[in-house]
Amino acid sequence: MSRLDKELACLFGRQVVADCKKLKLEEVALEAELVAEGARQLIEAGGNPKQQQAIVRAMDEETALALCRWIREPNFLSCIQVSR
Repeated sequence: MSRLDKELACLFGRQVVADCKKLKLEEVALEAELVAEGARQLIEAGGNPKQQQAIVRAMDEETALALCRWIREPNFLSCIQVSR
């Protein structure tokens, strides 16, 4: 397991890390804005693992999976436009 996957497992749980690898872009396209918001919150909580874990626990499963996949593979959602 890579260092990134170990860190993601601490944040999201091992099952989410395993499941996110199976996601297809069309399955998460509707989650893009929620992923962007989740990423923003995680960045703001940087250096506070307990707060970051609380943020992830508050997400629905699909958003957590998509965010985990995006952290593993930043280009995964690159073709989706997020409105601001």
